[in-house]
This record gives sequence, structure tokens and C-alpha cells, in this order.
Amino acid sequence: VDYLNTEIPNKTIQSVDSPNGYKNVCENGTLIDYNKFLKLKKIDYIMRRGKFIVIKLNIGYILFHLRMTGQLVMELIKESELKYVSFQLLFTDGSKLYSFSLFCSENQNSRKLISLIDPSKPVGVYALS
Repeated sequence: VDYLNTEIPNKTIQSVDSPNGYKNVCENGTLIDYNKFLKLKKIDYIMRRGKFIVIKLNIGYILFHLRMTGQLVMELIKESELKYVSFQLLFTDGSKLYSFSLFCSENQNSRKLISLIDPSKPVGVYALS
């Protein structure tokens, strides 16, 4: 996570995508919902909190659970690795952040990988407070 703190703060999110087509990676919404919420949000910082990677936005947070083999990377070594990317952020400067996991499958419906926390919609107790 430390290397990403030199790469992604102050980047602006243009859109999100699921290159391998898995639709069930989002905890509290669809990719359409995520696109609406994240469009033009600016990243403040990234940190690790237990089993989660937390991206602090100018409004809200993105939580990633990486499972056993998960990684957040700015570049893929081979184009063929896109089949392991369930979620990616595309930034306005053309760069991308990939959520990469060797053992992620669409059959893991009960195991969502990404969650959004929108501070305008209180949910009681925030998991990271």
C-alpha cells in the first residue's frame, strides 16, 4: 500500500469497470451505482486497516478486501491478466488501478470485494471509525 501513496493521491476518478465481467464484486450497489458515486471524486490517501485497503476520497471511502491472493496494482504485467481483474478505477489522467486476484470467481456471490462508504448516508456505526 505504501507505494500507492506515492502514485494515487490527488488523482481524479473518471470511471470504474470490471474487465473480467464479474458483476458481484460490489458490496452495496452495482457498477452503475459505483460509477455514479465515484465519477470525478478525488483520492486523498490510501491506507491499510486490518484486512482492508481503504481509499479515502474527498467525499467518502472505497474499501477493498483483497482475500488471500489479492493486490492493488497500477500496471499489469501481461494483457492476459485482465481475466483476474474484477474491478478497476480509471483516472482522468489515463492511468488505472486494478484490483487483481488469482482466485476470485463469480461463484463467490457471498464474498464481495469492494464497498463504498458514503458519509451522506449514515449507516449507524462506521466500520473504520
